[in-house]
Amino acid sequence: MHSILVYLSVLTISSIIQAAYKNPKWDAYLFTLTWPPTFCSSYNVTLPLNFTDFTIHGLWPIILPNITVNCTGTEKFNISLLQGLRPRLDVEWPSLKNLSRTESLWKHEFEKHGLCAVEDPGIKNQVGYFNTSLQLRAKTDLLNTLKRYNITPSNVTEYNKTVFQEVM
Repeated sequence: MHSILVYLSVLTISSIIQAAYKNPKWDAYLFTLTWPPTFCSSYNVTLPLNFTDFTIHGLWPIILPNITVNCTGTEKFNISLLQGLRPRLDVEWPSLKNLSRTESLWKHEFEKHGLCAVEDPGIKNQVGYFNTSLQLRAKTDLLNTLKRYNITPSNVTEYNKTVFQEVM
């Protein structure tokens, strides 16, 4: 898989990743990161203290250019399968609206998007779906990339969309 395009918005940054697996139902993954301060401000929720970097918003199979796919499948979400990934998921894929409901967010994301993704032999199952998302997050050091171009989080400084596009 390789990144072919990057989109930017106020709440999230998304990257379209061409799927190595050729599926007749969808062509790529949309991997989306969220900036917690903006997300929390937009939803009028308190920003959790320890979130100082982008967090995962989702990994969604799409039909290019950007149409999400309705997924159906037989695999049921099973939180016990994620125990080995749990420490990283809690930090890198939290429910910013309500940290006590993070498991519900993971269940929603898997049932809405992961059931398609598990058709990809590179993902295979629920653990593969979440592990792939964590691997993509590890490869995406967006905050430091932006800092190298003097783009830093601020409540005062505004950045033009063009600046982000040039960096990406």
